[in-house]
Amino acid sequence: MDWSKAKNILIIAFTITNIFLIINIEKNMLASKGMPMPIDRTVENVVRILEEKNMKVEGDIPRHMAPMAVLEVAYETYDEDKMMKLFGGRKDADPNGRGQVEIINGKMLVYTNSGAKGTNGSMDHKKALNVAEKFLRAYGFMKSDVDHWRTVYHEEGYEIIFKQKYKNTFLEESYMKVVISKTGAVRLFERIWLRPLKAGSHKNEIIPSTKALLKSVEKMGNPEEEKVITDIALGYRFDPPNWQNVKSGTAFPVWRIVLKEGDVIFIDAYEND
Repeated sequence: MDWSKAKNILIIAFTITNIFLIINIEKNMLASKGMPMPIDRTVENVVRILEEKNMKVEGDIPRHMAPMAVLEVAYETYDEDKMMKLFGGRKDADPNGRGQVEIINGKMLVYTNSGAKGTNGSMDHKKALNVAEKFLRAYGFMKSDVDHWRTVYHEEGYEIIFKQKYKNTFLEESYMKVVISKTGAVRLFERIWLRPLKAGSHKNEIIPSTKALLKSVEKMGNPEEEKVITDIALGYRFDPPNWQNVKSGTAFPVWRIVLKEGDVIFIDAYEND
C-alpha cells in the first residue's frame, strides 16, 4: 500500500470536511438571530485552513457587513465626432501630435498615439502616475469616482490602471488604462465606465467574508506555490457576457479577493446555496 498517497488523501479529506463544517456553522449561526457569531474564532479557523492549502492572508479580513441592495447601472457612451474633436483640440495635454480615436460598440473609448514623444525624461512609477492623472484631468476624466488601482512596469513603459468607485466601495468591471512610454508619452488610453442609476428598494443579507474566502479556495484549487491574498473587499460588479450588446443592467454585490501577483477572484455576496 502507498502510505504516502493515502496520507495525502486523508489530509485533503480532513481539509474539505473542515471547510464544510465552518460554512455550515456560520450558516446556522446567521440563521439564528439570537445567537451572535464568534467571528474572531471563525476568522482564525479560516486563516488556518487557508494556510493548510498553501494560501496566506496579508490583508485585513472584514468582520462586519451590512445588508446590501442591488445597483442599477448603465454604460457611459461616446460620440465619435465629439471625442475626435476633444482629443484633436487639446495639444496642451498632448504636445507631440494628434493620435487616433476609436469608439467600440459605443461604450469603449480608445485613444492611441504611437508616434508621441515624451518630454519628461526618464520615468518611474510615481512620475508615470502623475503623467496619467494629468492626462485624465486635461480631458475631464479624472473625477471623484476614480481610484488608482495599480501601476505595472513593462519593457515598453508603464501601464496605469484606474478603477471606478461608488460611494464607499468599488464598482467593477469599469476601468481606465493609460500606457506611458519610458520618456513620459501617452501611447494608449482606454476607458469603459459605468453610470450608477439607482439602488434597489430591498436589501439582502451578505455572506461573511470568511465564507467568501473559503469559496475562493474552490476556485484556486491546490496551488503548488504559495498564494498571498492582499485584499478582500465588498462592492458591486456588472459584467454581462455580451457587454457589446448591453446598454444597462443590474450590478450585484460581490466580494473581491486580490492576490499578490495581480489576479482577482470575485465571489457572489448573496447567499445562493
